Amino acid sequence: RLVHAGKTGGKLSDAQIQKLDAIGMRWDSARDVAWERYYAAAKAYFEEHGDLLVNAGDNNYHGVSLGRWIAQLRGYRKNGIQSAFLTEQRIQALDAIGMVWDVFDYLWLRYYTACAEYSREHGNLDVPLNFVSADGTKLGQWINNIRNARKRTDTTYRLLPEQIQALDALGMLW
Repeated sequence: RLVHAGKTGGKLSDAQIQKLDAIGMRWDSARDVAWERYYAAAKAYFEEHGDLLVNAGDNNYHGVSLGRWIAQLRGYRKNGIQSAFLTEQRIQALDAIGMVWDVFDYLWLRYYTACAEYSREHGNLDVPLNFVSADGTKLGQWINNIRNARKRTDTTYRLLPEQIQALDALGMLW
């Protein structure tokens, strides 16, 4: 495979290549074959759910551990590793199907946007605990979690000073 791809020294004659082709040789590496399989599952997941916010513990989606794979890809990109596997072309392919590279930033923006819409509509952020926006965002629960995070009674969330300021600008009731 490496010789055929020109990635290592050696020569394959046309006759050798034809013989290998005749017995069903796959010239793609095992990692490339796996990429195709996992990417197909990711694409199907996106088409079904509208996002790629796959739970890392999702161990069987279309026969693959899609959640683990997505989490690995996020780690590869964040840490700059596996660049031979996670090429720019593959990053673009994932972006095209809604890849979320930083889940925390994505969710913050999603909930902050919902806060801004609620504030515009109601004139405040006194959101009832059970409030769910029209798009299914559990805004009331999130606001409660954010309040508890600021009081440091909930360590699940960590608020940055900029986030507190942004919520204050919307009229957050702490």
